[in-house]
Amino acid sequence: MAGNKETPRQKMIGMMYLVLTALLALNVSKDILDAFVVVNDGLEENLVSSDQKSSNLYSEFDLAKQVDPVKATRSWQQAQLVKTQSTSVTEFIEALKKELYIKTEGIEVNEADTAQLANLDQKDNYDIPTNLMIGNSEDGSAGKARELFEQLTQYRQSLLELIGDTPENQTNIGLQLSEHPSPEGKLSWEMHHFYHTPLAASITILSKLQNDVKNAEYYTISRLLESVTRAEFPIDTIAAKVMPRSNYVLLGQEYEADVFLAAFSSTRDPEILLGNLNAGGDNLAAVTDSVPVERGLGKLRLPTQREGIFNYQGMINYTTASGEVKHYPFESEYIVARPSLTVSATKMQVFYRGVENPISLSVPGVAQENVSASINGGNQLVSNGDGTYTVKVSRNSPPKVAISVSAKMPDGSTMPMGKVDFRVKRLPTPVAKVGKVTNTALVAKEMLLAYKRVNVVYPEDFDFDAKVRVKSFRMTFILRNGKITDATNSQNGEWTPRMKAAINGLRKGDRVVIDKVMAYGDDGARVEVNSISFTIR
Repeated sequence: MAGNKETPRQKMIGMMYLVLTALLALNVSKDILDAFVVVNDGLEENLVSSDQKSSNLYSEFDLAKQVDPVKATRSWQQAQLVKTQSTSVTEFIEALKKELYIKTEGIEVNEADTAQLANLDQKDNYDIPTNLMIGNSEDGSAGKARELFEQLTQYRQSLLELIGDTPENQTNIGLQLSEHPSPEGKLSWEMHHFYHTPLAASITILSKLQNDVKNAEYYTISRLLESVTRAEFPIDTIAAKVMPRSNYVLLGQEYEADVFLAAFSSTRDPEILLGNLNAGGDNLAAVTDSVPVERGLGKLRLPTQREGIFNYQGMINYTTASGEVKHYPFESEYIVARPSLTVSATKMQVFYRGVENPISLSVPGVAQENVSASINGGNQLVSNGDGTYTVKVSRNSPPKVAISVSAKMPDGSTMPMGKVDFRVKRLPTPVAKVGKVTNTALVAKEMLLAYKRVNVVYPEDFDFDAKVRVKSFRMTFILRNGKITDATNSQNGEWTPRMKAAINGLRKGDRVVIDKVMAYGDDGARVEVNSISFTIR
């Protein structure tokens, strides 16, 4: 694992940066400022190198996650977070550099995109950089330097939260943003770096900070990757892997599987042999066949002629770069079964007229997108695309219907899987209700008036979303003296004005009978439902 040591070139650039920063306190010539160009060029070249080094670590992380996602995924996700945060901070600094170019040199945005520090005329200008970075403040809080300080502080803290806030990690991550002593007292980080600093120095400081950000990123990613490879994930281990297309194979079809070495090479093919492993399991006692290899993957195909569970064994022989042949045994099994079909109604084992009947349908061993179904009797079967279907039974459907299923095989052929019969029934008899009353009740006439109508619904244990419409009903009034008043009818399920007037005139002990309730269900059937009786209290 690569460490965080600086190269001699990096150390030289760092020393030059310190020396040139000290010279800023002096009234130096433009020739001295031009020396910042040399340092800045070196820093920008080093930034490219740092990006490449980090990119290599991310590639290692991708491989670790691919080989063993259970062990590596969490650290890989943390590394992606570091990558995003590092990019965000470096891009913010790059935008600051361009803004300095634009405002100090008076150039357009497109020119700033390609501007080089060496070609600028205002390298010694410190008024504009100070105004931009410090602003109208004595501590730098009113300028861009404060935004930069906050981003760097947040970035550093985020890295330490990932790998631990230890003294070692604090030192190696760097980005120390503390105050600095001066003859007048302590200076803020912003004032120390960007107050009265000429353009050439400001750009160089920003380039150095970009390098600091990238070095912190590299160190953090190194630590995260170490935690996977050193303690948990031996990435140099090679193991034989068998990846079957499916362990469940229909009779007459081929069993297919990929046999390969984990972390395999696409340019160096291993030799894959089938046979019987010896007692120790480290060699083949007999070779029965070989497996063709394409770009490091063995393409295993075995014919199926009978049902059952079948086991196979083999050996992968791999020649290393040094010429040594290493042997990796493998073993797996598969199941051969006759074509079968599973269809189940998800609510009832019948289809009801007038409602949407949901079913689920699958063929073991066949991908859902390769399964198709149809229904007879002039009925409708609609696929929902996820293995579920909706059946709509027509009014003229026969009492039994069949769902037929077929499946598309890997070779492109279509194989019938069978059919399942379903009974077709009318919707259950609905129930008339006034409020919550379905039979008899003692009620105040004010409450009876407040009910306003008769409702007809299907039984509570009927799980379908079906509606019933009231066509008409009759209301009869039986007074306590035995007198029966004229019955009155409603044509829409609601109390008529005549009914309301009659209810208002009732006294204690009088009865109200609601009967001849006629309704239509979603299946189009006209039914007469139960009567309801109320006694006025």
